[in-house]
Amino acid sequence: MESLQGAGAIAAETSIANREIFTLSYCTARNIGIGSYVLRLGQRVIQQRDAPIILTGYVALNKLLGTTVYESNLQLGGPEVMGGNGVSHMLVKDDLEAVHRIVQWLGFVPVKVGAPLPIIKITDPIERTVEYLPEKGIPYDPRLLLTGGLKDGVYKSGLLDRDSFVETLSDWAKTVVIGRGRLGGMPIGCIVTENRLVEKAILADPANLESKPQVQMQAGQVWFPDSAYKTAQAIQDFNSGEGLPLLILANWRGFSGGRKDMFEEVLKFGSFIVDQLTQFRQPISVYIPPFCEIRGGAWVVIDSKINPAFMEMYASETARGGVLEPAGIAEIKFRKPDVLKAMTRIDKQLQWMSMNEATGVVRAEDIEQRKTELLPYYQPLGELISDLHDRPERMLAKVRQLPASTYVLVRASRALGPCIALWLCRQATENAHAFPLPSLRASFAPSSRGTTHAPSSIGACAAACERRNSSVSSKRLRRLRVRR
Repeated sequence: MESLQGAGAIAAETSIANREIFTLSYCTARNIGIGSYVLRLGQRVIQQRDAPIILTGYVALNKLLGTTVYESNLQLGGPEVMGGNGVSHMLVKDDLEAVHRIVQWLGFVPVKVGAPLPIIKITDPIERTVEYLPEKGIPYDPRLLLTGGLKDGVYKSGLLDRDSFVETLSDWAKTVVIGRGRLGGMPIGCIVTENRLVEKAILADPANLESKPQVQMQAGQVWFPDSAYKTAQAIQDFNSGEGLPLLILANWRGFSGGRKDMFEEVLKFGSFIVDQLTQFRQPISVYIPPFCEIRGGAWVVIDSKINPAFMEMYASETARGGVLEPAGIAEIKFRKPDVLKAMTRIDKQLQWMSMNEATGVVRAEDIEQRKTELLPYYQPLGELISDLHDRPERMLAKVRQLPASTYVLVRASRALGPCIALWLCRQATENAHAFPLPSLRASFAPSSRGTTHAPSSIGACAAACERRNSSVSSKRLRRLRVRR
């Protein structure tokens, strides 16, 4: 009994620690029972490929079932299982690779909760040109928006510093890409939409003779139950313990709303995204990349109004956003009778034919034939008008339009300044509540030209706060002397 109570205490402390500090677990050998729960309670897990994470050993399960069903513990909790269900964030082949991944992950995390981020020496200038540009209508690897890639044998830079992006949860919910990288030397969490068709592997259960392995296809630009949960969990990981700014490259057409997906709780997991964003306490930049779109419910769950003190939205000049796609809006707003009215109002020949129909000069069949000839030319006009409402010029009323994607780098790095300033205030004075972050961020707000009047670098911001804190301390000393 004492050992069970001790195991329960370990589980409780692990859960509490995960909510308060950064936790990371490495599965280097077999984990059974409470050991597996402790791994999951720490959230972030690195698993060696030969180390299963299980609740009950395969020998005990075979005895319970009365026949030989499972052949090894890896069949129950190996990397194929734990990597595919999101328990393991990374899979490694040996301890050496695991240590490398652990040190790499720690490099993104502050030394303690609330401390400034570990900003390294800048390798790629923040004001550099982001050269990688996707082609319209052609599927591509969305990771290239972050990392850059080769085009015609020439490297085109992405949003993040070169070779800084590290992906996690790559085997789970592949319609969303999660990872961490550096932007001007500053660590940042990244969530990117997959735009290609991906495969979801459904494993067979050896205990069920009728069960067979299946491959389910999932469309890109759609939030499914697993990818919505993955997005919410990633936001929680970036916020709790890690304290990373968040960059979301949004390209969603909405949530999957079929019967199967509704039964698998896509509504619940989609609401988790909003829950986590409202609790986020670091800068969040939502960017709609070139030739990308965001529609309906997908817009709602990542709108800047969810957390206005920390969230900002941007859009490329070629991005689109709205409730429905233009074809859907045109079907509702520009039905055939409306198109025929517009046709009669605009076309001179049709107007003449309509006026002379009563005199017998023009037959009704001729008028119908004319309308049939014009219809293919007028129907696309409804989609064009609907598309005008989705363009950045209209979105400018709700989000910021970017003259260049480089602006994301500048804004994201400057948005971190108030967070550092608040941390310095908390360290230097007991009256940290006198410096609320929303008002502090207001001093860093951009002008109409997209520039800020506050110190442009994080170092200058920190120095300004230190000077202010020293003056506050001096005033306190003078008050003490007067009292004495």
